Amino acid sequence: MKSADDSIRRGGVSALLQSYAADLRGWAARLASGYAIALVLLIAGAVLMFAAVAVGIGALFHVIELRYGTNTAYAVIGGGLFVLGAILILAGVAALRRRIPPLPRPHRQAEAAKRMVVGSAAVRALSTDRIKADPVTQLLIGAAAAVLFGWIVASRVQGRRVQR
Repeated sequence: MKSADDSIRRGGVSALLQSYAADLRGWAARLASGYAIALVLLIAGAVLMFAAVAVGIGALFHVIELRYGTNTAYAVIGGGLFVLGAILILAGVAALRRRIPPLPRPHRQAEAAKRMVVGSAAVRALSTDRIKADPVTQLLIGAAAAVLFGWIVASRVQGRRVQR
C-alpha cells in the first residue's frame, strides 16, 4: 500500500519536471521565432533585391534610350528598392548571428525540490502514527532538521555570491 507521502513526492517530482519542460518549451519557442523572423527578413530582402535589379535594368534601358528624361524616376525607385533590400538582408544576417540564449537552468525546480524534501522529512519525523519517540530522539530530530535547514540556507546564500 502506498503512503500519502510517496504520492505527494511523486506528484511533486512530476510538477517539477512539467515546470522545467515548460521552461524548455518557452526557450525553444523564442529561439524558433527568432530564426523565423530572420528567415522572413532574408526572403523579403532577396525579393526586394530582385525587384531592384528589375527596376534598375528598366531604368537603365530608358536612360540609355531617351537620354535623361523621366527615366530618372526609375533610377530613384530602383536605387531605393536596392537600398531597402540591402538593409533587410543585413538585418536578417545580424539576427542570425546573434548569440543563442543559454538553456534555462532548473533553479526554481531545485529549490522547490529542496523545500519538498525538507517538508516531507519533517512530516514523517513528526508523525506519531509510526513511532513513539522519546524526548532525546525528538531533540535529535529537531536538531537534524535545524542543521538541514541551515545547510540549505547557507548553500543558497553561497550560490548567490558565486552568481554575482
